[in-house]
Amino acid sequence: MIKDSKNFSLTPMVTTPPEVYFLNHDILNYCSIRIDWLSFSGIFHAEQNYTKLKENHWRQVKELDGRPLVFELDRVNENGEFASLALLKRNQYKSSSWRIETSNHLSKKEKQQIINILALFDKPHATRLDIAIDFINSEHAGMNHKIFKPSVTTTIHRNKAGKIEIIYYGNRKSNVQYRYYDKKIEFEKQHKEKAPININSWERLELQLRNKKAVNDWKKEALKMLDYFKRPNLTTIEETDPKSFYMLTGIIKHPEYFKDLAKGTQAKYRKMIKNNSGFDVSLADKARKVLISKADSIQQELDSFFISASKTKTDQTPNKDAQSATKINYIEYDGFNIDYQCKTLQDILRRYTGKPYIITFNLKALIKAQLENGLTLYDFESAINYLIKQGKTIYIKDLASNLPDYLSKINSN
Repeated sequence: MIKDSKNFSLTPMVTTPPEVYFLNHDILNYCSIRIDWLSFSGIFHAEQNYTKLKENHWRQVKELDGRPLVFELDRVNENGEFASLALLKRNQYKSSSWRIETSNHLSKKEKQQIINILALFDKPHATRLDIAIDFINSEHAGMNHKIFKPSVTTTIHRNKAGKIEIIYYGNRKSNVQYRYYDKKIEFEKQHKEKAPININSWERLELQLRNKKAVNDWKKEALKMLDYFKRPNLTTIEETDPKSFYMLTGIIKHPEYFKDLAKGTQAKYRKMIKNNSGFDVSLADKARKVLISKADSIQQELDSFFISASKTKTDQTPNKDAQSATKINYIEYDGFNIDYQCKTLQDILRRYTGKPYIITFNLKALIKAQLENGLTLYDFESAINYLIKQGKTIYIKDLASNLPDYLSKINSN
């Protein structure tokens, strides 16, 4: 994870996806897409919620004149070393405005410790989202791909040997920025050790979005980025169109001179690049398929911070409209107690509807998938209560499949 130099973490953030350690070394062209970085902002009063911060294992690491400025949520490894999971920072120009930053490589418990604090924010919203697209053991590795986007500012960083380590596309403070870098080099620098032997190459294409609108359009922006991501393969036009071969070779090596070409010439070669004449887009095509297949789960992961935070806040405030005066404490899903979760869900349905429900093997898989995404029996109960108030007939398949949508509707009312 590349971070701004002015927004450094006090200790290295946990940013390594698990497949890096467990991926079979024979697998080629592996592509993984995930949320890599999240920032949330809102009004927060740290002094009033100091006890809550301590209960959730946030430790104060910086203050000024007795006023807390930064808290950190840590994970301790087997060597007793701290690795930062999240930072809670007071914004510089508005004392009541705070932000939470996290690399999002979290256990369920760690995520809840963040959500519990986010629930104390007034109108929290996402202010930054990074989507990481990892290409591991690619057959065309070597930082050979580029972003071909008209009129974009490009900054290339090379090592002492002249090898490209990272390319920035766009300004650091803009709402949308792309980064393409050698993640294997960064991993070895950060961890001060060689990458696992199953990793021959590891390159990352990263989308950074700032502000609420850009974050909400993350899928559209990610697909747009992949449209620009391609590898020059000019041998495909070398014999049939030698003039274009030499022109494109020059444009690729010296993009800064492109603006000096006549407008008609610019339009011609811009069109060739857009139509991928002389370019290989197989890696982008693979990433696009993975992105489309994972888009719903990525969106659910993003929403879960707000859905769960809203639920936490609701649980902290007595609800006069609750159907039952007695709050039932459900046991959380721990990865194994799926039978308990399904039986309890049957009991909840029977309590609300008076009808018996059967949970088949396929239905159990749907329920398990939502629990693994961080939702709980409390969320199922909220959706059931909502559907009953809407006069809807409840079907378990519909309930489990559309649970995030129902929760979003509940929270928007």
